Amino acid sequence: MIRSIVKSSSFKLIAPQLQPRSLKFRCLHNSIPSYAKIEPSVSSKTLDSHEVRLEPAPRPNESIENKRARLLWQSRKRGILETCVILGKFAQEYLPTLSVEELEDYDKFMNENDWDIYYWITETENPPKPCPEFWKTRPVFEKLKKVGRNENNEIMRQPNLY
Repeated sequence: MIRSIVKSSSFKLIAPQLQPRSLKFRCLHNSIPSYAKIEPSVSSKTLDSHEVRLEPAPRPNESIENKRARLLWQSRKRGILETCVILGKFAQEYLPTLSVEELEDYDKFMNENDWDIYYWITETENPPKPCPEFWKTRPVFEKLKKVGRNENNEIMRQPNLY
């Protein structure tokens, strides 16, 4: 059946229409967006020799309850399973009792790179990027490292939401 279709004269009429066409694209943006800052920062991606950091959206009127809910979600939905498990466990144990200042610190910490977070929390000896001194002095970081140490040798998994 297929051979008869291919050999038919109607296929010869359609064949020229099936030829590939070149597509033209036009670049609408040729510069870095205005919300990006080119400067060294705590958390950034390297683009050639420049440091680029996209700042998170400001949330000036966010209530404490909404912030806790957002941080719980962000703790559980990371890009790396190991980081999800550690931050999810931290959120389950500490998030309901964190002070406003600690919540602000944790919110800033969540903007760091996933692998950096994992290396810093698990206290890896030679991480690719050393932990900034700012985080070493924060109380929330000490709590994160305590969860990362897993002193009770628990089998860690993503905690249930309820």
